[in-house]
Amino acid sequence: MSFFIRIFIFLILILPHVLLRAENINPVQFCSQHQSYPTRLELEEFFLFRQIQLQGEKPDEDILLSLSYLFQEFGVKGPLKIFFLKEIGPQKIFKDRKREDILYVTSNAKDLLLVSALREKAREICSTRMKRPKEFHLEYTHTVYEQFLRHVVSSKLVLKKMEDMTGLRFRSKNSEEGYLEEQELRDEEVITLFKSFMDIPNHVFNKMKLKKVVRVRIGLDLNNASADYTENLKRIRLTDKAMLSDSQIYGEGTIVHELGHAYQAGQTQNEREEFIKISWRKENGQWVRKENSGKGMISLYAMKNEKEDFAEHFGAFIHEPEKLKNLSPEKFAYFKKKVFIDTEYFSTAAKNAKIFIDSKISDSEKPYLVKELSESLFLSVEKHSFQQTVKAKVTGVYDDLSGVGPTSLHFRHRKNKTSRFIVNLKPVIKNDQTTLEGYTDIDLKKLSPGIYDIKSFILEDLAGNSEYFKGNPIASLNLSGEQGTQLRNTKINIEKIKILKKDEPSHPTFIMTLPIEHTDDLERIYLSWNLKHLQERTSHSITHYLSVPGDKNIKFEISFNGDYPQGDVSLSRIQVDFHGGAVFQEESISENIPEQQKTTLHLKTGKTQMDLIRPLVNKMKLKAVVEDNKYGGIHNILMTLPVQVVNSDKASLMIRIRDPKGKVIYRSYREPNEQLEANGPKDQRVIELIMPLRKYPEKGEYIVESIVTTSRKSDSYSTGLNLDSGTAFKVRDKLLERGIRKSFQVTQENQLKVY
Repeated sequence: MSFFIRIFIFLILILPHVLLRAENINPVQFCSQHQSYPTRLELEEFFLFRQIQLQGEKPDEDILLSLSYLFQEFGVKGPLKIFFLKEIGPQKIFKDRKREDILYVTSNAKDLLLVSALREKAREICSTRMKRPKEFHLEYTHTVYEQFLRHVVSSKLVLKKMEDMTGLRFRSKNSEEGYLEEQELRDEEVITLFKSFMDIPNHVFNKMKLKKVVRVRIGLDLNNASADYTENLKRIRLTDKAMLSDSQIYGEGTIVHELGHAYQAGQTQNEREEFIKISWRKENGQWVRKENSGKGMISLYAMKNEKEDFAEHFGAFIHEPEKLKNLSPEKFAYFKKKVFIDTEYFSTAAKNAKIFIDSKISDSEKPYLVKELSESLFLSVEKHSFQQTVKAKVTGVYDDLSGVGPTSLHFRHRKNKTSRFIVNLKPVIKNDQTTLEGYTDIDLKKLSPGIYDIKSFILEDLAGNSEYFKGNPIASLNLSGEQGTQLRNTKINIEKIKILKKDEPSHPTFIMTLPIEHTDDLERIYLSWNLKHLQERTSHSITHYLSVPGDKNIKFEISFNGDYPQGDVSLSRIQVDFHGGAVFQEESISENIPEQQKTTLHLKTGKTQMDLIRPLVNKMKLKAVVEDNKYGGIHNILMTLPVQVVNSDKASLMIRIRDPKGKVIYRSYREPNEQLEANGPKDQRVIELIMPLRKYPEKGEYIVESIVTTSRKSDSYSTGLNLDSGTAFKVRDKLLERGIRKSFQVTQENQLKVY
């Protein structure tokens, strides 16, 4: 058989089955496939035939095998160079913006590679006949697959393959409801969805009640939701809050949460209730949370209702498995045995994105109340001439090790949901007893009279462990006030919006006329824009106006950052906030703007691309440092991060870290006044920062999950104009990898049984 026929049969008929359907392997086929892998010489000839040069270090054979499949599967041809590096890092496959014709592959690309894992198991399974049933575990990630798609393959091609693979649609027809509020998926969103479907077993996906996954237009809002699932339409909608978030890179957490809703919709009544009964009980035909059920909840949002409970924990089983296993072993066991069956997940990362913290004392226990919250919470109101003081106290608060931390109570008007205030609570220790105490003063003229409810409460210790409380309500207060409770009946006449260009050499600037009357209690105007040429968003928060109170129209100046490349921006949404008073009290009106020519602006900046500071995450170094920190602890992580600089010299970082039990720790580093110091090559700088950990952190391995880098030039905000928020000046790097662990069993007859 000729080489070309042999390689074609392997790449088209055999390898896709091995790579994508590890849960359905027949042992006879499995062992025969193991013996039919192409040789290194054959693989090298494959790349030569496609005009792809292999350079650098000698590549691992399994990497060549996986890459050959990907090039064949997606029809990618040269001319192209693949340069194999000695270095390791989270970016296993990547391109340098200076050399688009070179694809770099690191030496750790072979780690947890599915082909490598399969070949290792094949040597064990196929070499001898099993005398008794034996269980095997297969551990791998789809990281190489995902990064290859992000850097090499057209998103349109990936979208077409995803449609064929799933049978789903990713945009409504123009005659269907919601079409005008949707847009095509952005390039990186296509890859994220594709990978999410790859990570989920076929039997789980097939049970989902799902026909469509769509992207809401950039800038639009779904009543403050990141996404939603509609059962009767079998549709998931995703928004900016999910897909452009700094806290979950590429929106993976939200995607798997919504897929959880679709899965639960496909369950039978008995299957649904088996999970629901873990934390809920039936009362008058409604599901009501059991007492103390918050102890088994992974988030406060999971306590909202039984559907959100399922979706939050479904998503956590995939996206935060260590955290779920630690906080709710019963729910973890349910998903492992009843839903995913043969598949489990784990979090991992490249070696340079992990650090071991040798904490001698670890505090993983939550703080607690001696009595029920209803018996521990005391509220009082003191009335004065022009204001009233709300006082709050929580007694009988205990933590066994690190001590109780500050928290807050959120009050919201029972009818006017926009009228609300906060009482911040601080720990007070007397005679070895801890109470949480606080108060706030409220102007009577700025408060709507009526009943204010507390519906949730979070108790946290100094180690970052939290206990959630939720009620309907937990407690209430009846307060006086002189502010009206009726919401405004104002509407924005979209047709009368006017935007005129203003000459401004350094920043594209416009004068906008909005058909709304300027009143004394006008707080701000919030504009959301779709940067079409960048597949990104930006926004303005306007607090200064050119018009005066009493005008029928509001006029204000809007400017866009001159560092944007030239292209079109389209107004997506307008929100107008009126200040009501209290600590937080607003009345808001908002409108989603349909795509129309007169609210689409052209930015003429003379630039052709963004100038961004890009972290070189493969060169990042982490070091454990023991010294006192601001949290009262002694454990810190020192990060040394080289960055590539292109015409920008300031940056801020948002860093997200997971501890050994999967709990996410946020740490942000900002550099508002100092320019990046030169160190090394002309276009490179080095950022060094210390990230302090809380008191008594977990002992074990910490993972840097993601880094969001915001770039700007030193003079970007020195003009005094109402510049946009510069969201598009961000580079989002995901360092965390989603590990997949498959379980299967081989009997003494060498028959493979998949759990």
